Amino acid sequence: MHYRKSFARIFFRNAINIGVALLECPDTDKIDETDHIEVDFVTGVITNTTKKETYPGNAASGFR
Repeated sequence: MHYRKSFARIFFRNAINIGVALLECPDTDKIDETDHIEVDFVTGVITNTTKKETYPGNAASGFR
């Protein structure tokens, strides 16, 4: 699995247009492939239940 720290603006916009949920998070390097994560797209918080850590992300805000 590959996590992105950010997305190109056109990709982000197209994803929103077709209904794909995206979340930008600068701490993706702390997440291992075998970790279990829970994502709150309203607040933008990613919870790593394996490591008992949380990472702030940019909450989905519709259109940018």
